[in-house]
Amino acid sequence: RPPRLQGVALRQYRLGDFQDCLELCSLNAPDRFPSDTLAEFEKYLKERPQHYLVVEHQGRIIACGGYTMHHLDFMTFVYGLVHPDWQGQGIGRVLFFGRVSQLPLIEKDTLIQICAVQRSLPYYQKLGSTMCAETWKDEEGHEHPIALLAVNSFLIYRSQQYLQKRMSHART
Repeated sequence: RPPRLQGVALRQYRLGDFQDCLELCSLNAPDRFPSDTLAEFEKYLKERPQHYLVVEHQGRIIACGGYTMHHLDFMTFVYGLVHPDWQGQGIGRVLFFGRVSQLPLIEKDTLIQICAVQRSLPYYQKLGSTMCAETWKDEEGHEHPIALLAVNSFLIYRSQQYLQKRMSHART
């Protein structure tokens, strides 16, 4: 399905997006993320992430997210954030398919690890992920869920087609 909000563009993160992405994290953090999330996210963005995307609507960044590649067949989705005013309109799905579409086409499944927070877990389960028995701990020692999702070349290809058909792509 196309996003409910029309006229969104997906593109690579640029240094000029830094403050807008920090704002998205701040807006999502209260009662949801561990206390060290904003500082860790700021550090991540300063390292100029290679696999980080933003979603724009009318020139405004309304979502961002990326992945860290560990091996060709194993990666972690990181910092998937949608502005609270735009949640529930398919923007998270655009971000999800945008990240999947960038994965390398290999013959075996690619395993995606999602170090989630409890409130975002149902969203990732709706997209086909399963809960992992392991958890991750934040700086304060609180445990959070890990979701796993296996994607294959067909899903990567279909993600690319979805984006080509439904989205406008902003120039980097």
